Amino acid sequence: MNNALNMIVVIQWLLIIVALVLGAVALSMTTNATTTTTQEMKTVQEEVFESMKGRIIETGQAIIPGTNVGTGSGDRSDVKEVVFTKIYKEPPRIILSVAQIDAATSNIRYVVVPEEVTTTGFKIRVKTWGNSQMWTTIVQWATVT
Repeated sequence: MNNALNMIVVIQWLLIIVALVLGAVALSMTTNATTTTTQEMKTVQEEVFESMKGRIIETGQAIIPGTNVGTGSGDRSDVKEVVFTKIYKEPPRIILSVAQIDAATSNIRYVVVPEEVTTTGFKIRVKTWGNSQMWTTIVQWATVT
């Protein structure tokens, strides 16, 4: 069951990456006033899938309680440490995606960044400022080599 869930998360990441790449390609094509066909878009999609094959190594999810960002005002941040299930030969690149934010108001200011990436893990920092208050942030992550 856990392997099936991991596979679903990997597929979700691939779809996000493809959507971003296709969006950038479509924007580029629109900006350059060139036209594209469905077949050309499928070719780009296939190239993206092929280039990512075997590169997304590990995925996961981190729940970051708003210990600091959930109260007060001004610049605040919370950090969650992530430990990889394997040791990498060199620090991998990290892709982050915010899956959910539980916040006090609709005026939410936030930044989510990976920090201190090593061969064994990294830290996710959630930052906010002003009067924004975030009680919980759920972040999905993936390593790319």
